[in-house]
Amino acid sequence: MSDNLTVFFDSSEWEESFNEYPGKLSKDYIPDIIIKSKSGEERIPVLLLSGESNKKLKKLQEFIDYVPGSSFNRRICIYSGNITPEIRIMCSKYNITLCRKIVINHGSFYKTIEATDIKKSSGPNDGHGIDKIQRREKNLYNT
Repeated sequence: MSDNLTVFFDSSEWEESFNEYPGKLSKDYIPDIIIKSKSGEERIPVLLLSGESNKKLKKLQEFIDYVPGSSFNRRICIYSGNITPEIRIMCSKYNITLCRKIVINHGSFYKTIEATDIKKSSGPNDGHGIDKIQRREKNLYNT
């Protein structure tokens, strides 16, 4: 289910996984997130787009090249900031759901997954951009 800005999943049927090889892909590419079915084999690769427009476009093209639509029933792209018409057209052409966030319902609590700006690491991985993934549980009745 989605509202054009948010895609919703029920935690009784779906769960998220980070840095997981989903099968069906080149081992050279691992999607940012995999939403996987608890009852079946379905996997939904998720791309996080943030940063400057040209970087978003390059990352989206890589996602399209390495995650073919013929291998997956659904693909999702979460973006932050502004999105160019070219990115919207590419997502539409390649049947990729474009949204601002994913919400995983946990009864009266929920978890959100959003793309944020790239932060640089100052440790051993210096120079490699790391997407920061925000996850927050919030009681829906105390808002």
